[in-house]
Amino acid sequence: MEKEKRFELYKQAIEKWGEEAQVKMLYEECGELIAAVAQFSRGRTSHHDVMTELADVSIMVEQLATMMNYDDFEVEKDRKLMRLKEKLDRCEAKMAAEKGKKIPFSERDATVDNEWSGTLGD
Repeated sequence: MEKEKRFELYKQAIEKWGEEAQVKMLYEECGELIAAVAQFSRGRTSHHDVMTELADVSIMVEQLATMMNYDDFEVEKDRKLMRLKEKLDRCEAKMAAEKGKKIPFSERDATVDNEWSGTLGD
């Protein structure tokens, strides 16, 4: 669906049910996604079920961003993605510099492992 049509649907849903109800729905959908991912990791649900819950969360997140200011959301998301790219680049450079060197584990610089953790932080 085109972006403009999605946003029109989001606005209609927000008008019909209200912001508070849509935020509560986001809580519910996030919980369902967490449960589906946990079940999937144990082989108790399907890829399709996870994708369904992921789509629900994505829709609700976009509705919340629409309520709060979607442009601000996109700016912040881009900022976070750039930080992730920088962390990956630093990790790759560090690993390339250490390639071929045998460094005892106790002397290894923890920043590589910490940067690889994938946390987006602030």
